[in-house]
Amino acid sequence: MNTQEKALIRARLLEKIRFFNGRYFNPFALSFAGRPNSFWSVILHTGRRSGTAYNTPIVAVRQGDAFILPLPYGQHVDWFQNVMAAGSCQLIFKGQVYHASKVEKISFEEGLDAFPQWVQNRLRRDDEQVLARLSDVYPSPDGAEVYQSFVANHPSSTGVWTLTALLALVFGVARLCRRRK
Repeated sequence: MNTQEKALIRARLLEKIRFFNGRYFNPFALSFAGRPNSFWSVILHTGRRSGTAYNTPIVAVRQGDAFILPLPYGQHVDWFQNVMAAGSCQLIFKGQVYHASKVEKISFEEGLDAFPQWVQNRLRRDDEQVLARLSDVYPSPDGAEVYQSFVANHPSSTGVWTLTALLALVFGVARLCRRRK
């Protein structure tokens, strides 16, 4: 298998992973993301063509007065394109809502030190070594209302039930497979 075929297979695999994440994982992650003790944050953005408001779980790390975000699927993902087109966004980070009025793509080396070592090791394995920086960040004036609305629309109990259903499905399939043997 040549390099071009490998790249095509990898691109197709990443597209399937993005679909799975968007359809199944992201709704689950939103029930935990943005909370005070969560590893995940939530970026609030508006569709550049549709005008629809979106909430996307992401990883964000504070670096001084800015936030650094990895782009493991590259810079062509919808949420990043939407934020770049708008030039600003809101971010829910550890229970606080921030407004970022400057969004930019930065080099991998420029923002890598903001992440813990185990995340740096993971990011180095990605083919797409691109990071985003949200700067000119300040607490959003309507942050309390935005956060309360987000929590009301994405309760933690939804994540617990989703995880329970997923585990029941996995155990059910495993049980069926054992019976067939």
